[in-house]
Amino acid sequence: MYYSVENHVKHLGEAKAGEPLYVTTQVLKVDEKRLQVFHRMHRGRDDNLIATAEQMYLHVDTAAAKAAPAEAAVRSKLESILRGHAGLPTPSEAGRAVGHAKH
Repeated sequence: MYYSVENHVKHLGEAKAGEPLYVTTQVLKVDEKRLQVFHRMHRGRDDNLIATAEQMYLHVDTAAAKAAPAEAAVRSKLESILRGHAGLPTPSEAGRAVGHAKH
């Protein structure tokens, strides 16, 4: 099971209740135990970016209650997605610490 260990959310705009939204996800890094992804949320009516979220997940063996390598089949699928995303530019917001945003 992957557990979120770090999350950076940036609110950039608004949407009305019931308004269509869509999210894109970019896999940034994968290793035995970690998965780093970057999400972008857009308003459907005008495609405006209204939020971003960077998340670091840690794979945990829930029976042993400790971090453990992900199963080979899961990691293989994630690595395949990572290869597919390799040509995408790294989001400028990725990797920032809280309080260190560029103005």
